[in-house]
Amino acid sequence: MDACIFELNALQSRYNYLLRLVKESGGIAASRIYSEGAVTWV
Repeated sequence: MDACIFELNALQSRYNYLLRLVKESGGIAASRIYSEGAVTWV
């Protein structure tokens, strides 16, 4: 249970960070590279 909460908090923090980057860059979306079903942000 604690691991699930930790993972949700980590995902939410990552989402907020990426959203802040997009807003600061003037709305240009970050690039995504799909690799074996995982998303890598660059």
